[in-house]
Amino acid sequence: MRKSVFLILVFSFLCFSCSTSMRQAGELTDAERQRIVRVAEKYIGVPYEWGGQSFWWEDGATVDCSGFVINVYKEALVDRSLPFEDSTVMEIFTRWSTPCSAPAAGDLVFMGDGTDGEPSHIGIVLAVEGDCLEFIDASSLPGIMGVSIRSYPLDNPKILSFGHMMLL
Repeated sequence: MRKSVFLILVFSFLCFSCSTSMRQAGELTDAERQRIVRVAEKYIGVPYEWGGQSFWWEDGATVDCSGFVINVYKEALVDRSLPFEDSTVMEIFTRWSTPCSAPAAGDLVFMGDGTDGEPSHIGIVLAVEGDCLEFIDASSLPGIMGVSIRSYPLDNPKILSFGHMMLL
């Protein structure tokens, strides 16, 4: 009897450990996805500044696209952490995210200028409805110059790929 209980406990621990390890690769729970969206929306209207990485509540807050994404994840996922403090879009794309083919709220969208296939911009997916992607980002585009919600058709050449942020 003791041996059976011991084996059940060991098996349960191993299953929990495996599922936790798999989730650490970037899988978000529904609650985490909702927190990411809620926190991201607090940044709407924060001005864009290249290299900016302020939190939305700070006086004179500014963000760039990667600073915005990093801070949203830091604030929304208090039980987990990023494996870095600061990073560029390209580093997040190549080192700190894993690709995903079916993006959901809270995932990353990597964008470029449509010419070289390399990401130069990042945002957070809010929703995919039909052939339309709704996302939130910090943009320096004329007429936007800050954090806002935008949408593009999924076949827009500026959309390069989607990913899951690596989390600890």
